[in-house]
Amino acid sequence: MTDHRRRAYATADTIAAALAEGGVARVIISPGSRSTPLVLAVSDSGPPTDVVLDERSAGFTALGSARTTGRPAALVCTSGSAAANYLPAMVEADRGRVPLVVVTADRPPGFLDRDAPQTINQIGLYGSAVRASANLAVAHECDPEWVAGEVLRVLGAAYPPNAGPVHLNVPFDKPLEPPERRDTGQSFEMSLPESQDEGVLGPSVETLQGFMDRAAEGVIVAGPRRTDQAEGDAVLRLAARSGWPILADGMSGLRSRGGENLVTTGDVLVGDRSFSALQTPDAVIRIGGMPTGTITQNWLEGLRAPEVVLDPDFRWMAAGPEAILRDPIAPLLERVSPSPLDGAWTRAWRSAELGVLERRCYERTHHPDTELALTADVLDNEALVWAGSSMPVRHVNAMLEPGCGAAVFGNRGACGIDGALASAAGAALGLGQRVTALVGDLTFLHDAGSLSTARALGVDLSIVVLDNGGGAIFEMLPYLRSLRESGGEGAYAQARELFVTPHDHDLVAVAGGFGVMAEGIEPTDMVEALRRARSRPGVSVLVAKTDPEAMFAAYHRLYRT
Repeated sequence: MTDHRRRAYATADTIAAALAEGGVARVIISPGSRSTPLVLAVSDSGPPTDVVLDERSAGFTALGSARTTGRPAALVCTSGSAAANYLPAMVEADRGRVPLVVVTADRPPGFLDRDAPQTINQIGLYGSAVRASANLAVAHECDPEWVAGEVLRVLGAAYPPNAGPVHLNVPFDKPLEPPERRDTGQSFEMSLPESQDEGVLGPSVETLQGFMDRAAEGVIVAGPRRTDQAEGDAVLRLAARSGWPILADGMSGLRSRGGENLVTTGDVLVGDRSFSALQTPDAVIRIGGMPTGTITQNWLEGLRAPEVVLDPDFRWMAAGPEAILRDPIAPLLERVSPSPLDGAWTRAWRSAELGVLERRCYERTHHPDTELALTADVLDNEALVWAGSSMPVRHVNAMLEPGCGAAVFGNRGACGIDGALASAAGAALGLGQRVTALVGDLTFLHDAGSLSTARALGVDLSIVVLDNGGGAIFEMLPYLRSLRESGGEGAYAQARELFVTPHDHDLVAVAGGFGVMAEGIEPTDMVEALRRARSRPGVSVLVAKTDPEAMFAAYHRLYRT
């Protein structure tokens, strides 16, 4: 029995050491029995640890940390349904290219299919979402060097270029308590597999150079992406040299920098038929994920212009673009020397941008109580903003000014509302700074349990909730709009219950139930409320009651639809 326990703990200690050696920034532990060796090993000699009770919340906490820092975060849990609760975060990490490491404890193989409690088939549990996986079977407990090699092999797959989640499954048999003496120290070296990055390839430079030289009226479309300093600078310099306007999504990481030929109102401009009919590009360079705005998505789909996609993250796997270049973006763009476009093309985009910026300013000044104006107040006054999905991220896309300075993050992989509060708490944990989350009321209710997580972690987190009484975004569904416009009130009311899911919850009371400071505020008092939240350590919830009809009217004025 003692030998068995020593082998089990040698395995667990090796895993902990390999996680630290492999660059994991932190480990989020959820309590359980079967994971006892892993928990004790990681807490003794692994990366820094935090404890989160709920595995679903833990998954998004780790995701938020990894997404904002770029460094892998790991998760440790017991066997059974605990492991299944990580799946939503794994899906987002997969689609968002976030390095996430899940370590699940398991029952020994002989327990499966015998009606044993907390026993499910955990091998392949996350399907195609993972970049790599390994089952560290009991038979290998006596070979720490093999265990370390497997952990580092799998962990290496979490890193760029094709960053994403990985899974380690570790069966343990009872007894799970540590032996009186644990084997310490390793007699072998541990290191991640060597990167296969080949740098910038000559053919890629030639492809991009030729593509830009053939274009007379090109644009760069920058979608959601974690853009580092070098990459952002390279994109802005290319736009300045070439005259290609950059249609920068609110989640692209480019707007906060400002820069020549940066267009922050692209969604408005391409939706203006009088403008887009005259300003139709003959070439498009794509960077990052799919743009947030449906208008820009539809515009891109309708263009007949050839596209080149700069995709070091392996987001694009289907045919369609003229070329997909996997090279690192910054050095690739620095090696391209395009001829400047006709100045009239660039000036038209700049002039139109200025016109919409004036409308933005008018909207804030004359309609300060709308969700758009409230969002602009958040962006102007907070350095780190986590934008929830649904309407908040669209508000950010509509209102984020060039050079405003706010760094904006969000879950734009699978684009769901799930786990927004936990993700924001993880961002604050990883960055060690206050983060302000801007979320809708249903997003808040969906993840309200993570208020407990944020409070327990001791992070500084301001949560701004746009309480418009339900999922207002679904009022924009063509089906609901047609019912409302046709005057079929009974059918519309029934459909609204199904899609908008209106609520009457007191969100201030909900937050208070978790011991969190919360207050209801008027939208026009947002700046002062944010100041109060910053002055308090810990978690603060600011609930702003808003009018969905006023929100839609604001969009109509800004977009002139």
